[in-house]
Amino acid sequence: MQTLYSIKPEIEHYGCMVDLLGHRRHLEEAEQIINNMLMKLNAITWGSLLNACRVYKNVNLAERVHQAHELEPNLDAGCVQLYRIYGFCQADGCFKNSKIDGKLGN
Repeated sequence: MQTLYSIKPEIEHYGCMVDLLGHRRHLEEAEQIINNMLMKLNAITWGSLLNACRVYKNVNLAERVHQAHELEPNLDAGCVQLYRIYGFCQADGCFKNSKIDGKLGN
């Protein structure tokens, strides 16, 4: 983008890419974009990937993202998203015979 159009990517560009990749179920590619960003991650980009993890029930990636990119100690949105992911996966039986099943009280 920078070479072809002489436009420096901003946080909004990264956010759009993460959101698009998340909607298309390319969660690992979205994670790579976040990990290679040249700027500090914002809550919108982070939340977009967590939301895609919820939709596609990817608990492992959600936990990795949550642990690696805690934005602020007082920001509870990430924890809420993670618990929602756990809830959706538990309701669908994603945790049967897994270590996390015991942690959720089943």
